[in-house]
Amino acid sequence: MKITQHYGSLGEFLAAAARPGLSNAATASRLKGRSGQEFSETRNFEEAVDLAQKGWPEGRDKILSAVASAQTSMTFTPALTMDVAGAYPIAALAAAGDPCSMVDLAPIEDRVRPVVRLVVQRGASAVYEASEFTNYGAAVLSYVEGLEAAGFRCEITVVFCSEYKYGTKGQQVTTFVAKRAEESMEYDRMAFVLTHPAMFRRICFSVFESTPILCGWLDGNGYGYSRNPLPEDFDHDQILVPGVNAVKPGSEHLKTVKACLKHIGPMIEAQLRQAGVEPPAQAFNGASK
Repeated sequence: MKITQHYGSLGEFLAAAARPGLSNAATASRLKGRSGQEFSETRNFEEAVDLAQKGWPEGRDKILSAVASAQTSMTFTPALTMDVAGAYPIAALAAAGDPCSMVDLAPIEDRVRPVVRLVVQRGASAVYEASEFTNYGAAVLSYVEGLEAAGFRCEITVVFCSEYKYGTKGQQVTTFVAKRAEESMEYDRMAFVLTHPAMFRRICFSVFESTPILCGWLDGNGYGYSRNPLPEDFDHDQILVPGVNAVKPGSEHLKTVKACLKHIGPMIEAQLRQAGVEPPAQAFNGASK
């Protein structure tokens, strides 16, 4: 059995998280004290919601600093390619040497860079350190920033996938749209959504705890085992970005943002090319070239 639920925005997802909890066993979203703070890097659930609504400026600054230390890791360099300039030339302009002599019949909106639809897994096992969550998410965020700087329009859907292996067996896929293609990047808020462990360990857990159909599963399985998104879960043109659980905890790939970029960049680019989209030439210090 598979349970799928989708929320159209971060606001809808937060509203679902604020519903009363129904599960008798799973209450990690409200965990307090030292253990709760170490697990989620927030003192309580209310603090996590406040960061999601208002943004996480400290996280933004931390991410920008970490990415800067990776030198040119999120810099995109232009690639010159030869292509057809239009449907047909205006002879007089062409004869005069005017470079703007070709007529393009395509509508203006069809000439812009394509939309890149990213699906980012934010769930992971409890064995991962909060810093590993942050580094991996920062790498994803910096890659998206680089795509947009190169002219691509990015849509970001956050997903939490998990399997339940005991009691009531099954799987669930919960998603929300964090950024639409036409929206500009809100770095304070996206820093929290894509990098902070409390996005999963408090807010997402709370959504699980308040979803009636999941409560029986939670009582018998806890929160399940996080898995990465599968192609059959999403549209064929969506780029699937696995979560931190694609790398073993404690791995060197999770020590820095730069190391995470080397892991993430090639995976995203391979899918872009498979979808017929050529990514811009990147200066990733060898991450993708």
